[in-house]
Amino acid sequence: MLNLLKIICFLIVFYALPTIGTAQTFEIFAELNELNGAAFEMFAELLIDYENGECSVIQDHGDHQEKMGSGIGFCSPGELYTLGQWNTPSAGILYTFDLQTGEYEFITDALFLHYQAGNPRLHKVACVDNFLFTRGLNSIWKVDLSTEEVSFVGNTTPFNLATLDIGIMDKMVLFGTGHAAHSYLQGIYELDIDNPPNSMRIFPYPQSMWQEYWSRTFVGSPVCNTVFVIRQHNNFGDRNGAFYNVDNHSYKLICDMQSYWFQNITSMAEHIPLEECEAIIDLDAVNVSGAGGYDYLHDEVYTCLTENGLPIAAEKIFIATDETIQEMNVEILSPLVGESLVTLGSVAGIDVAGEGTPSLTLLNSGSVGSAYFIEMIQLINYYNSGESLNEGIRQVRVNFTSTSGKQSNDAYGMIEIVELDSVFLEMDDMVHFCEGGSITLSPVVLP
Repeated sequence: MLNLLKIICFLIVFYALPTIGTAQTFEIFAELNELNGAAFEMFAELLIDYENGECSVIQDHGDHQEKMGSGIGFCSPGELYTLGQWNTPSAGILYTFDLQTGEYEFITDALFLHYQAGNPRLHKVACVDNFLFTRGLNSIWKVDLSTEEVSFVGNTTPFNLATLDIGIMDKMVLFGTGHAAHSYLQGIYELDIDNPPNSMRIFPYPQSMWQEYWSRTFVGSPVCNTVFVIRQHNNFGDRNGAFYNVDNHSYKLICDMQSYWFQNITSMAEHIPLEECEAIIDLDAVNVSGAGGYDYLHDEVYTCLTENGLPIAAEKIFIATDETIQEMNVEILSPLVGESLVTLGSVAGIDVAGEGTPSLTLLNSGSVGSAYFIEMIQLINYYNSGESLNEGIRQVRVNFTSTSGKQSNDAYGMIEIVELDSVFLEMDDMVHFCEGGSITLSPVVLP
C-alpha cells in the first residue's frame, strides 16, 4: 500500500470485544511520523493483536493534518473530537469527526480565542464526562463542552509536559514525563485536578533505565488497569507497542513499531468501565522464549540430570486484574507418574495447597496485590521424579479468578522432556543412573 509511506498518520484507538476462538485485539488510529520516509500525511487505522503480538495498518484514511494536527480524542464512545493544527486556517478550532462519512462538524473556536487573549497555544485532547482536558507548554487546562469555557487547572513544570500527550483510563486523566524531567520523577501520572504538582505516579519508570520505558503517548486499553504505550525515546526506546499495568507495574511487549514515530493516540477503550475490562496473565511478558501468545517455553530441556526442576515461567511475568486475585490455579495437564509442582520458597499473604502434587492452588489469605502472585509464580518449578521419563512437551496451565469473579485467560508454561540412556550396575541391589551423570558408591567392610 503506497499510502503506508506517509509521514504523519493519526491514530485513534477503537475497542473491540474479543469473541470465542479469536485473538484479543483492539483497533487504533494515530498521529505517526514514518521514520526516514516521504513527508506527507496519513490518517490510518491499525489493528493491535495483543494476544499474538502483531500490529498492522488496516486502513488509510488520507490526509487530515490541518484539522487533527493538535490533538485527537474520544469524548464519549463513538464521538471523536479533533483540534486543528496551529499555523493553519483550522488553528485552535475544535471539531468532531465522523468516522463513517469522513466529515467534520465545527464545535467551537474557544481555544483559538483563548490564544488570542494572550494565553498559550493548547495541544492534545482527552475527555472525561463533559470536560475536555488539554495542555499548554507546562500547564493543564480544561474546556467545559457545555459552556465552551476554558479554565486553568494548574502548572506541571516539574514533569516537563512540553511535547507529551494526555490519556484517559477509567475516568482518570493521565500524563507522562518529558525528557527533561528528573530521572526520579519519570513515569506515568494520574492528574490531581485540584493540585497538578501533587499528581500521583501510577507507573514509575525504573530510574536507572527510564529512557527504555519512556513513552510520548499512551491510552487506556481493554485490559484491566493497563495503558497501551509506544516506547519511543529518541535514542534508547525500542519502539515497541506495550502494555503497562498501573496496579503491579508489570509490563508486556506486544509488537514492533520500528517504522513509525507516534505523536497522539486515543481510544474508545479509554471509556470502558473497570467491570468490563479483561483480566490477563502472560508467563513470558517480553517473549524471550518465542512461544508466543501468553505462553512460555523453557530454553533448557528436562532430563534425569536436572536437579530441583525447571521454572514454569520467564523472569518477566505480566498480570492485569480488575480487583485483587482471590485464587490462582497451577496444574500439569495430563500428569504422568512422578510429575509434580514444587515451590522454592513462600510469599507472605499467599497460601499454597497441593505442594508436591501435579496441581497447586494459590489462595490470597492476606488480601495481597497481584505483584505478590507474580513473585509466587517465579518460585514454582516443574519436577519429575519418575525413573523413566517419557519424552515430549509438558504443559503447565496457569489462570486466576479475582474477588469480583472475573476470570483470566489460560497461560501455559512448557517444559521439554528428553530421556537419556541409563547405566545399570548389578550389585546386591540394582543401581541405575543417567548417562553423563555420576554416582558415588561407598565400600562396605564385611565382618
